[in-house]
Amino acid sequence: MSRQFSRDKDVNGVFTQEEIECLEDEAILETEPIAAASTTGKRKVSVVLNPPSDFSTSSSSSPSASISMRDFSPPRVYKFDLPMTDDSTATLEWVGFIPSAAKEIFKRYCDRPDPGQNPDSLMDYAFAHVSELTTSRFKDMDLREAIMRVGLNQQILEALTDPEFSDIFWTNDLHFWVNDTLNLNYATLLSRQELLKNHASRGIAYRKDNEPATINITPQDFQFPAAHVAIEPNSTILPEHVVLYKGKGFCDLNEPRHIVRHDGSVCALLLATQPGGDFNWNDFAGYWTPEKETAEQDRKWAARRNPRCETCILEIQISKDFLDALKPAELWYSADWKRYIWFCRNAEVPDNRFEYLWEPDQVGVVKGHICTGISKNIRCIREQDIETEITEDNVLWCRRTNHKAIQWAFLSHTLKQLVTEIRGKMHIEIVAPLESTQQK
Repeated sequence: MSRQFSRDKDVNGVFTQEEIECLEDEAILETEPIAAASTTGKRKVSVVLNPPSDFSTSSSSSPSASISMRDFSPPRVYKFDLPMTDDSTATLEWVGFIPSAAKEIFKRYCDRPDPGQNPDSLMDYAFAHVSELTTSRFKDMDLREAIMRVGLNQQILEALTDPEFSDIFWTNDLHFWVNDTLNLNYATLLSRQELLKNHASRGIAYRKDNEPATINITPQDFQFPAAHVAIEPNSTILPEHVVLYKGKGFCDLNEPRHIVRHDGSVCALLLATQPGGDFNWNDFAGYWTPEKETAEQDRKWAARRNPRCETCILEIQISKDFLDALKPAELWYSADWKRYIWFCRNAEVPDNRFEYLWEPDQVGVVKGHICTGISKNIRCIREQDIETEITEDNVLWCRRTNHKAIQWAFLSHTLKQLVTEIRGKMHIEIVAPLESTQQK
């Protein structure tokens, strides 16, 4: 499913002429012939990303969240190409399409009827293009061939078919991961453009000569409200609390909404999974794991798919009293686990005997093992073959402990309670883009 991204645009693209001149003066935008930029639609960026210092920036005695940085030090020069406009083939190539596919999608977008009244964005056309993956002709197609057929680039091809992450890949299907990767890539693009705009506005305001091409990152550059966030190296585990983790691409937390709002509240929707997960057949649920290593694998998977994106580990603490009040249920690998997950993944009503698992007055959180498809999506298995085709091999394993990986699913009616519970007890470890750590 695509997400709606929006922001105010400058008339001539993402950047004003004054912002471009400021970035050029500081050698953040490398100087190049005007014709080259107008032809490619992108500019070369060379910058040192200097992380915030480890001290509290919050004006509140009890911030909503704390953050820390990993792999940003020592500061290093990071180079990348950046599209200068939102609506261009350069944008489509940046998010993951080969040039020919980007031109095809862009032409379709430009030829749309009544552009002034048509609400569909360029990215909507990109998501419509890859929706072909859900059609019958792609059902049994080789993964690599399917990815190439829809015109995705080599980096995405190699990432999605990397055997190192095949267990995580098969927790869903190809169309889901393509959509998720395009979403993450586009959110990263908006984040990069916004970072440079923020820096340019500060540079225009203070205009110092002979400054190095360095951006001193602030919490605001990560879309955190400074009044409600503290920079701390790590969290302090509270007594009588349980710690849970989630790993993902960081930009997923800030586009189009922000994980920590300006009033300090936490956005529940950004921490929720749509219907069709392991334990939520008909409504949203929030999935977390008590195993940091399992969350770390998810984070690495996001970094593998988008090496230009910051990734993160979210850590939350919930009190044992709060957990007990949610009336937890457990569903571990078993015949019931197989059957319930099959119905949930297919977004179908499960057997009556499972009704207690989604009734608000009976259960608020379901603990159980994580399902993976091994070499095909669980939804492709026929109902009569559930018992024989879903085996112990379909359980995701935590690589560090060599045990079956565990998830906790907070059901939809508990999500508002959950974000209230974790306010002030959430730590976000932001990890530098993989690409920036590999450049020399």
